[in-house]
Amino acid sequence: MAGEDVEYPTEYMNTLANTRQTTWETSSHDGLVKIRDGAADEASFGDLQRLKDYGRVFTEVRQIYVETMRGAKADLDAVAEGIKTSARQMKDHDDTAGAAFVELWQKWERGPLESTSNQEQASSTPAAQEAAATAASAETPGAETPGEQTPGGEVPTGENPDTQSEGEVPVSGPGQEPPLP
Repeated sequence: MAGEDVEYPTEYMNTLANTRQTTWETSSHDGLVKIRDGAADEASFGDLQRLKDYGRVFTEVRQIYVETMRGAKADLDAVAEGIKTSARQMKDHDDTAGAAFVELWQKWERGPLESTSNQEQASSTPAAQEAAATAASAETPGAETPGEQTPGGEVPTGENPDTQSEGEVPVSGPGQEPPLP
């Protein structure tokens, strides 16, 4: 993934929201105007009582439709704003996450890592230096341990029959109790 840019479709989301919002706005406005300002009103249906009643029903239904369309327009505007907000948040979070990774990478590049610094500091103490010398002398037969000599200048090998079994793990077979320490 090194060298690859990960992108969210934020530009597409913004274009979609803006284009759709404009289309929705135009369509809902045109529809509202046609219904609201239509030629028919309560008096358009005639003087007969049944037709006047129908005119009142028509007027109420038109008002219900107009209010429903106003609500639908508000809902569609909210959807478009939600898409824009989502795109903005994705971009902001992507930028923030990207910056955090760049900062981490730069820390590794600048170095040293904290583990390296701590290891170097701990290794440079006199006690650590003495332990390193002791370990090195143990690896080289005949070398002397700083500050101490073994009897006869020998390095212990663990071949002493009195202590050979001290580091062994007790093993028991089926039906046998492990030996007590």
